[in-house]
This record gives sequence, structure tokens and C-alpha cells, in this order.
Amino acid sequence: MGAAAMALLLASVIAACFVVPGPVIRTSATVGERVAFATVDGRQVVVVAYEDYGPRMPLPPRGSGVMAIDLATGATVWDEELPDFAPGPQVIAAGDTYAYVQHAWGLVIVALEDGSVVAADEEIDGLGDEVPQGRWDNYVYDPRREAILFITEEGEVEQIPLDETAAAGVDQATHDTWWCQLGFEGGALPVTFDVTREVAEGGAVGLAPPDGAPAGLPIRRLYARGDGGGRRELAPADFYAAGLVQEVVPALPPERSCAGAEWPYRVLDHGEESRATTAGLSAGHVVVQSAIGPNDDDQLLTVVDVESGEITATVEAAGGFHAAATAPSGQVVILAEGRWNGPFGTPGGPSPTDLVVIVAEDGTTHELMVAEKGWFGL
Repeated sequence: MGAAAMALLLASVIAACFVVPGPVIRTSATVGERVAFATVDGRQVVVVAYEDYGPRMPLPPRGSGVMAIDLATGATVWDEELPDFAPGPQVIAAGDTYAYVQHAWGLVIVALEDGSVVAADEEIDGLGDEVPQGRWDNYVYDPRREAILFITEEGEVEQIPLDETAAAGVDQATHDTWWCQLGFEGGALPVTFDVTREVAEGGAVGLAPPDGAPAGLPIRRLYARGDGGGRRELAPADFYAAGLVQEVVPALPPERSCAGAEWPYRVLDHGEESRATTAGLSAGHVVVQSAIGPNDDDQLLTVVDVESGEITATVEAAGGFHAAATAPSGQVVILAEGRWNGPFGTPGGPSPTDLVVIVAEDGTTHELMVAEKGWFGL
């Protein structure tokens, strides 16, 4: 082989490494359960934060990132790295100009225009050197006040108003509402986001064993409540170990509920810490999570139109969904665990990675593999 041909072959191989999905070197990532919605350059987007584990889990994460995804197309608008030490990131709020990303050790403010970091941790005016840690119950967004709230090491409640970059004090009413629900000493109950249930609120749609199904088998079919109180079968499909995907929204503490509160500061009873509604139902469809088969642990997400019974989309979600959220523009965003594939659909390896699934109002879907990389992890 001549030198020119060899050089061409080598260049082709190197180029292919950047565009062809690799069978081993593909990034795994986990997405935070909380997301926020915003507008970027006229496009409605969801802002998602994630930990990037590099080629294979369960290695320690090599970094964290935040990305904006176009809700209409599923395309990435921007995808940027967070500061070096920002584990467990979650997007807690987004305004017109900035998004706010909580992580295990603090807070990062990013520009919605391009995802660049505006300020992080001790760089945020008013936080100082002792940055309050970012547990799940610190740095929370209160839409009543349009502010991110947190508690300092000294027990003082402070806020960062939406679309601002500096911390400031709060009024007495805000302090009396939040001081007992924030941080290590707070009494807020943890929220579970990956909730399913067999029957939607109101009972109009639900999963039930089909007539004649063998006793003890976890087979379900989807039914709608018919005229006269009977039931009408929707999709003629068997679902195994199935449930309807729920959108879970954490509850806010009642105003001034911390005033005079005593340990353990339970201002909300068990079961009141969140509210669950059936994802997509307001747009006329439901999302069924089920096992792929009777003896298979891998999960499948199936979108069904509740009027026609048509299955409008299916998504393979190996480990199931983590959370669901409805955008102001009507789309449902589902965070789920998937598996990536190698060339020509071959299995890409055992490492899971997370998907962002966007369910449009007509029930069709867009899927985006978070932090997807090609050969060499590029």
C-alpha cells in the first residue's frame, strides 16, 4: 500500500472514531431528578443537570454538566460543564436570564443564553467562605416568593431572588415559613419522584387484569371508564408489572408554619410532602411503565392516547423512569435510565446511562441520550 493510500486510510479511521458510536467507550451519565423550564432564543427548553461518569460506571464521576434541550425538537441547545467539584447536581429553578443548579456542596448560577457559569459557591455575593451545603432540603425554590431559599451554618434563612446573582436576607414571614425545613436540622420529608399507580386520579383511566387472565400473573391492560359505569379497553396490549407514570411535585410548607415549631419540625404529615398527578393525562394520553416481558426486568415506557387507545410511542428504559415534569408549553419531560447501543444497533455494554424523553402533546416522543459520546469519549 502506498504512502498516500495509507495516510488516507489512517485519516478515515481517525475520523470514524469521532462519528461512529463505539462499542465500549461511550459516556454514562445520571440526571438529577429536578429540572426547570425556560425560554432560550425564542425556544422553549428544559434545563437538566447531570453527572458524567466517563466511559463506564461505577467509576467515580469525571465531572458534572448542565444542558438545555429544545422541547419542540429534542435537540441540544447547549451543553456545558459545571465547576470541577459539583456532585449530584439538580436544576432547582430558571428565570429569564439565569438557571440555578444545586449540588452536594453548594450552588451554581449559569446563564440561560449559553450555559456559561456566572458564579459558583463562594463566588456568589453574600455566601462567603462557608458555603451552605446543598443537600436535597437546602437551596429550594419558593414560587410564592420567586426566590431560592437556603439556610446558613448559623441558622439564618437567606434568599437569592430569581434572575439575581447575590444572596440577601429575608423578611420575618419568610423566615417563619422556612427555617425549620431547610438543611441538616430541618424537618422536611424526602420526596420520592419515581411514583406509579394503577389508576389515574378521578378513576377515568386505569390498569386492570384482563378478563380471563390467569390468577397470580402480573398482566394488566389499560381501560377507560365507559358509559354506564363499565370499562372500555384501550390499547390491546399486555403490560407486565405495570403502572401509570406520575408527575410528583413537592409541597410547600404552609406560611409561618415554622413559628413555634418543635423538633422534629413536621409541618407536613407523611403523604402530604408531595402531590402526584398522572403524567400526560391533561393532554389526553398516559405513559405506562412496564416490564418488557413476564420474566424481564428491563422497562418499557408506552404512550397511549386515552380517547382512541392508539399507542403513539414506545421507549426502552432499561432501569425505568426517575421523574416526570410537565412544561408550561404542554410537553411532558421524563427522565429515565436507558442503555446505549453500539454500531448498527449492537449492544453497547452493560453500563446504564440516562435519557431525557420528551412527550409532545400529540403523544409522539423525542429521546436524547445525556452526555452521549463517541469513540475516545469525545
